[in-house]
Amino acid sequence: MAIIITERPNFINFSKNPIRYQLTTDIDPATPGLSVEVQLFFKLINDSDYKLVIQFPCAVDAVGNVQLDLKKLLDSQLSYLLPLIDNSITLAASQSGSFYIAFRELTDSNPPWITDGFTYFILKGGLPYEKWQKNNFFDNYAGKYWLTWQPQSIELAAWQNAWVTYMHYDAEPENSQLSIKVKVFYSDVTTDESIIMVAPINSTNFQYSIYHIPIGLQQLAIDQLAGDKQVRYYQISVFVNDVSQSVTYQVYVDYNQDYQKLQFNFFNSLGGFDSVRILGEIEKDPEYARDQSESFIGGNYYGSSNLPAQQTNVQIIEQMNYKGMVGYVSNEKNHDRLRELLLSKGIYKINNRRFVPIIVTTKSAAFGNPKAPQRELQIEWSYAYTNENYAPEWIDIPVTESTAVCDTVVSNIITSQVGQIMNITFDSAGPGTQWKIIIDGTSSYIVSAKSASISGLAAGPHTGAIVAVSSNGVMCDGIPFEFTKTAVPPPSLIKLSDYRPIFSIFRTLEFQVGPNVSAGNRFSITIFGHAVIVTATSTDTPVSIANKLKDAINETTTSEWNEFGLAPSELMIGYPPVAGTTGDKISFSLYHTYTASGAAYDF
Repeated sequence: MAIIITERPNFINFSKNPIRYQLTTDIDPATPGLSVEVQLFFKLINDSDYKLVIQFPCAVDAVGNVQLDLKKLLDSQLSYLLPLIDNSITLAASQSGSFYIAFRELTDSNPPWITDGFTYFILKGGLPYEKWQKNNFFDNYAGKYWLTWQPQSIELAAWQNAWVTYMHYDAEPENSQLSIKVKVFYSDVTTDESIIMVAPINSTNFQYSIYHIPIGLQQLAIDQLAGDKQVRYYQISVFVNDVSQSVTYQVYVDYNQDYQKLQFNFFNSLGGFDSVRILGEIEKDPEYARDQSESFIGGNYYGSSNLPAQQTNVQIIEQMNYKGMVGYVSNEKNHDRLRELLLSKGIYKINNRRFVPIIVTTKSAAFGNPKAPQRELQIEWSYAYTNENYAPEWIDIPVTESTAVCDTVVSNIITSQVGQIMNITFDSAGPGTQWKIIIDGTSSYIVSAKSASISGLAAGPHTGAIVAVSSNGVMCDGIPFEFTKTAVPPPSLIKLSDYRPIFSIFRTLEFQVGPNVSAGNRFSITIFGHAVIVTATSTDTPVSIANKLKDAINETTTSEWNEFGLAPSELMIGYPPVAGTTGDKISFSLYHTYTASGAAYDF
């Protein structure tokens, strides 16, 4: 009996294109009770440990293959990260990561998991349906290129804030440094060359890391470097340990007076962060939605000095809509590149040093004659929010830094362990009523009581800090503490049987909880790809966990069972499943073409 991987993903993948595995078993696909279970593990590029994303059963086709496409599951683990507005290099840690799978085939036994020995990398983004062919982008366009379809030579206004996104391909030694070098070309034909920015590199997470790099004239302070000279253009390159890593990115400076200083920054299809200017006049077309109520007016209303209203606006909502133009563009290819703005789900304008979300509402765009000497793109947009209050758009209301001082003090921090749960208590003097508990410098928990119960921590030593929030909103200095979490016996949830009687259309599955149950343990049963999960408390036993799982299964709705589109029709006999218990055992029946899996975790 053997199951092997017969097709793998690319070594590096886009999250919005197919990420395929094929598993093949040598067992007869018609074997009763045969199924394959898969676990997907993932970590962000700068995380140290992989985490289980999902465990799910898979169908075996008529020739013994299991087909998997993990793009939706993996894409959900990544998110776009806006660059820092302070013009420094931003590590977009949430936009790339790595993954692997484990798998096993089941008949009536409970075999160990087979962990694939290969890990693969993934970036937030993708290629069009007709362009994607396995690893074609990374074989031909990546490496020393930027994550953008924009040309490597662009024009920016002198005032414009823009970024370009760079992905590093290689692993680097300890204590490496990433630097941005700029060569400036002046109108008087002289030049300057300078290292503008330096960022330290953690060698454990640098490979396939994504960086948003500011490239505007004022962002890079090139205008200060120039003094009285006028900058004609400048070239930007990425270096690691004085070795060039990227193709030069060239920026020409446009000093023409813009009618309005308006630009959009947006995430492109490759996960990069691009910029366009909106030129010419902008049409403003606000829409208003009103909720009204009617009031009863007494017969003597005419005697009042103020005429009472029969109708009242309970709420008035304003949605600001705009029309403008991106252009003029003299190059046919650059004109076509503007289609990417219309496809972006993450578009922003900068207002008062904040990224303000924008929704482009253009339904169709006229790209016109490709041979025309000048081209433009008319677009429509609105803010990604509504308002019921007014302030003039041209007025910025700056944020004033608080000069208030901390008035709350934390002391006497005590930690204790119950099962998998760490309990933290502390004393606090002062009027503050909220505290932030930070564990290992990454995980944080906001509490309004002087205690917290935290699960999900690995066994071993940990560091923490408690930050008090003063009554005036000031974040106080963190008070550090240390503790060690003791390992406890692992929990278990074993599949005892998966049995289909001869001629029956149903199979019956039975799982057993225990013998170890500790506070913080999680127990899950996955049916139709949807995981039903319960968490143990300090008073739970194997019997009570079995009953909690039974209740959780019986209370799950059909829409929840169909979370991944794998559940049967609601008209199918025996659906949704109904569970029952006998002591520490839980059982239920499914239509024979479906199966289920169980798992138990320390946290």
